Amino acid sequence: MRPKRYPFSGAKKESETKKISLMLKKVDESDLKGCVWAEPLPIYRKTRVHVELEGYGKKITTEFKTDDMDFSKKASFFKRALFERAEMMSQFDFRETTTEEWNRIILELEEAIKCIQK
Repeated sequence: MRPKRYPFSGAKKESETKKISLMLKKVDESDLKGCVWAEPLPIYRKTRVHVELEGYGKKITTEFKTDDMDFSKKASFFKRALFERAEMMSQFDFRETTTEEWNRIILELEEAIKCIQK
């Protein structure tokens, strides 16, 4: 006897209606978890900033270095700006955004915070 073949025995495909509904729904801050913390690097006179953001089945973990040695005071402001940026996206866009695109968004926010705080 031949075994039965199931065409979708692997990962389940999302239905088109579910994709469309996710494209229309905006990200809700209550569904997001995240943290931002800064670690000073006195030898290099820089600060390493760690960013974690999680929600809708996606987890983004990244870090970057900045010349601002006082970034620990701006970490909460940065987290708030990151959450506001995520809220502008639809749930589909949030899930489909790659880590490289998130890195670009994070660096843009960092530059904007530098300009505002000066």
